[in-house]
Amino acid sequence: MYTRQIWFVVFTFCITFFFSCASTRQATVEPVSLAPKAAKEFRAAWVATVANINWPSKPGLSTEQQQQEAIALLDFLKQHNFNAVIRSCHIKSSNGTTV
Repeated sequence: MYTRQIWFVVFTFCITFFFSCASTRQATVEPVSLAPKAAKEFRAAWVATVANINWPSKPGLSTEQQQQEAIALLDFLKQHNFNAVIRSCHIKSSNGTTV
C-alpha cells in the first residue's frame, strides 16, 4: 500500500513538473517571400480589339476617329492611375479570316 502511494506521488510530481516546464508560447515561423520587392506597382488594363469589345467602339471608323478614341481611352486610364495597357490584336486577312 505504501509503495502505491509513493508511485502516485512520484507520478503526480513528474506530470506536474513536465507541464510546468512546457512552454506555453508557440514557435512562429515568418513567411519568406522569394519575390523581389517591386519599385513600382504594375497596374494594367486589358484592351480588346476583337469584335470592337473595347476599342474601336464600332467598325468602319476612320483612322483619325480611332486615334481620338485611343487617346481618350489612354487619358482615362492615366487619370485612374494605370501605368500599363495590354492590347489584344487580331489581324484579318483580305478574305476576312483571322490570321
